[in-house]
Amino acid sequence: MAYAFEQTQGQPWLANAIACECVEEITRFDYTIPITKDLVDQAIQRLVLARGTHFDSMIERLKEKRVRSVIEPLILGEEVVESGSDDYLYTRDLGLIREMALGSRRADLCVIYGVHKYPIEIKLLKGAKTIPEGLAQIADYMDKVGESQGSLVIFDRDAEKPWEEKIYMRTEARDGKMITVAGC
Repeated sequence: MAYAFEQTQGQPWLANAIACECVEEITRFDYTIPITKDLVDQAIQRLVLARGTHFDSMIERLKEKRVRSVIEPLILGEEVVESGSDDYLYTRDLGLIREMALGSRRADLCVIYGVHKYPIEIKLLKGAKTIPEGLAQIADYMDKVGESQGSLVIFDRDAEKPWEEKIYMRTEARDGKMITVAGC
């Protein structure tokens, strides 16, 4: 499916993980159910919320100054570091960004692979102190990348609060966009 390839850029682990999630977990091996864009999106959200090794590894990479110096300006719509710099090439080689061709020339424009946007959104919310601030930050980011659906994960570290209050999932509308908010 073209949408799954767009989200993974053919990265084998991601493509296989999404396929397994769709076939084994969501459709429960019911081969009469077609794999649609919605099922792929569900699989991506489930994988991100499960925080698999691939995503944990990627989030660890975001802690590296050289990766963050490339990714953060890209997400925030600011000027990206020079495309030939060591930091840029390193981040590209990790598979977190890709170059896009415009016609016969190579463009300086980079985009983050679709699947990777979700955990990056979560990581960059570190500065947001409330859910409304987080929703505003995600909505702004979604505008920049042209997405109409996004996710916000809230990690509640209040040891006194019961788990029943910490764990929830709901959908919020913000500026015409649908944002899934998950508490954990």
